[in-house]
Amino acid sequence: MDSPQDARPNREQRPHDRRGSATTITTTTPEDAHRSAESLPRTQQAARPSSAGLRKRTGAAKLTKSAAAKQAVILEAIADKDLVQLRKLAGTTGGYLSNSLRREVWPILLHCSNADRKDDDGVEPALSAGAPVDANQVELDVARSLCHMLPPNMNEKRLTRMRRDLSDLILSVLKKHPYLRYYQGYHDVATVLLLVLKPTIAASCLESLSLYYIRDFMTPTLQSALNQIHLLFPLLSLASPKVHTFLSEVDGFLPYFCLSWVITWYSHNLHDQARAARLFDFLIASNPLMPVYLAAAVVLARKTALLTQDQEYSTVHHFLSQFPLDVNVEALVRDAQQMYTTHPPNELQKIAKVRLGKSSCVTRYAQDMERLAFTQRCNVVVPQKLVRQHTAETSPTMKSNGGGGGGGGVLARGRLGGQVAANAKQVAWIAAFAVTTALALYAYEIGMQYGYLA
Repeated sequence: MDSPQDARPNREQRPHDRRGSATTITTTTPEDAHRSAESLPRTQQAARPSSAGLRKRTGAAKLTKSAAAKQAVILEAIADKDLVQLRKLAGTTGGYLSNSLRREVWPILLHCSNADRKDDDGVEPALSAGAPVDANQVELDVARSLCHMLPPNMNEKRLTRMRRDLSDLILSVLKKHPYLRYYQGYHDVATVLLLVLKPTIAASCLESLSLYYIRDFMTPTLQSALNQIHLLFPLLSLASPKVHTFLSEVDGFLPYFCLSWVITWYSHNLHDQARAARLFDFLIASNPLMPVYLAAAVVLARKTALLTQDQEYSTVHHFLSQFPLDVNVEALVRDAQQMYTTHPPNELQKIAKVRLGKSSCVTRYAQDMERLAFTQRCNVVVPQKLVRQHTAETSPTMKSNGGGGGGGGVLARGRLGGQVAANAKQVAWIAAFAVTTALALYAYEIGMQYGYLA
């Protein structure tokens, strides 16, 4: 049975009224807030016992009036242990404003504020013996990492040390949970956590994020990721029929252009720490399917230019694959949140006639994370069972109408570009070819960026 959260979004997922929020927070951009919102007057800080880390910071720029007001609201929500309010604030302009506040809020939302966390039965998962199976690939990716988010004149020794920290961070999760499979792009997600948080905090946060947000991408295949992005076109058909019609008329066009966006939480495409952290504010406070809603928002943000393109596969794919670096992040957050509220995951899956599966982190988000009490820790043992179940649900051998609504249905039904094909064998061949091509293109993109193919 699907989570009630999917069928009926609860109050903490609803966006603020735009008119109300605009009067209090829209005068400060995320970049301005990030530079200025690093401290509070000591009189305000003393009233927030949970924000001791912030009180130690001195010499920061004076807060703007609107940023100071919002920071006070965030700190009040922390002091009041109000998860509903904290999640709402992620969808408002500037998110959590600064890295200092993110070090407070992210561990709370990920239910890992205690670095020595154990599961509900008090059992700490045992570390696996030996190196993780994907350790070599991790080292290859890390060796070329961080450059796109750091100044070009970064000290070489510091860069080497940060890469060592990034490698240790990733391997710590894989060693603790060997059933999770590393994928190219996971290091981009870990990079944002490392840059925003201290290494010890980043380790526990990356663990929770891996187990309960991107777990579906860490199965033996990327089938679950492909199932998620196949929800993009049905979502576009609801949000903008004109755009959906245009894309449907492109022969054989599939939504694989956004694969790297979704599985890296846009950290592979954004070359700005502040903007990447701003999106992470929103994604950490949202259902794991939110990256797909953001992908729809990115497409719609380029609607005018898109509709002028020739309706030829390579032309449209190339255009959409180029992530717009000047995109308004706040507008993306606003539009994605509106689409999520109007067409929540359960409804979207019904319309698309695709089920992500009972064990998907999308389906179980309310049960596993959202309904936890403020101080309750997420279970770090249960996900191993969920990974096994979800791998079975998304197996290509599953029947499209069996296995509890497995996620493989979108390919099995032959919903290629919204068309239904009669010949099942032909559909399977076309789908396999399309998936292989998409993954090859993504691997080529990674290789070119990080110099593997230079």
